Amino acid sequence: MEINRKHYKKIKKSPNFSCNGCYKEFNESDKNSIQCDKCLTWYHWDCVMIKKQPKSKHWFCNYCKINYEQFKEEKNKMKCDESII
Repeated sequence: MEINRKHYKKIKKSPNFSCNGCYKEFNESDKNSIQCDKCLTWYHWDCVMIKKQPKSKHWFCNYCKINYEQFKEEKNKMKCDESII
């Protein structure tokens, strides 16, 4: 997953740039952080239990993953209901 370093540095200068897991502000020594591709919130790797750089191009936080799974279930249920009619 490529991190847009210019965007990251710009956000890091913001006074309210903090991890959405532990709510601690990021500082210059925080090298291992990741952004959710859906809600665009940032996390420390430790806060989301990541040990090394993910191989996938996209990463989603647990909140967005759960919401997506619920959406898929509801969509599949609607398809099943429509086929009965």
